[in-house]
Amino acid sequence: EMVARIIEAGRFAPSAGNCQPWAFVVIQDQDLINELCEKTEKGLRLVCDLVFPSSLEEFERRPLSKRILLTLLSYRNVNGADQRAFMGTKAVYEHPDHGVFLGAPTVILVLKDRRGIAEVDYDTSLCVENMVLAAHSLGLATCLIGLLNIRLTYPPGFVRKKLEIKLGIKPPFEYFTAIALGYPLGACDRVVKREPARTTWIG
Repeated sequence: EMVARIIEAGRFAPSAGNCQPWAFVVIQDQDLINELCEKTEKGLRLVCDLVFPSSLEEFERRPLSKRILLTLLSYRNVNGADQRAFMGTKAVYEHPDHGVFLGAPTVILVLKDRRGIAEVDYDTSLCVENMVLAAHSLGLATCLIGLLNIRLTYPPGFVRKKLEIKLGIKPPFEYFTAIALGYPLGACDRVVKREPARTTWIG
């Protein structure tokens, strides 16, 4: 019932032309959640260990080819190649007791409809935020899992296709993001430090 209420909150999010370009897959099968965790962590470990060093000293010990690769990746994708992001990524697979989904009993996959009009990603993001806020109001904890990327985690096309069929992901829908959902083990309702709002007032 609580999951259904959360999905309803997402369903009533605003979207361009009221197109509602989203769909949902609710996973409570722990074996499937564990499989997604293991495959994702394996891919993360491969990328981090081969490409991203844990320190400047390790970077300097890398062969010239890998140093050049890291530099090019940094220029190509400044946000994605940020060392802070990858240190956080390493923390996930270095603590396998909770896994990518943090031990959550429920994972909601949010799908986007690629036929949607205007900015489909923006609309689907509004849907996701509604769901997160609704879950919080019900006393649940959530975490958006950006590390799960079905296209990267399951690179062979036929393997990915098999998984998408298993998950009920069918065209024109494609994976957008995942929400880990469950009761918090500790106190998570606290104020997080924020920078002052960057605001320009005109008039």
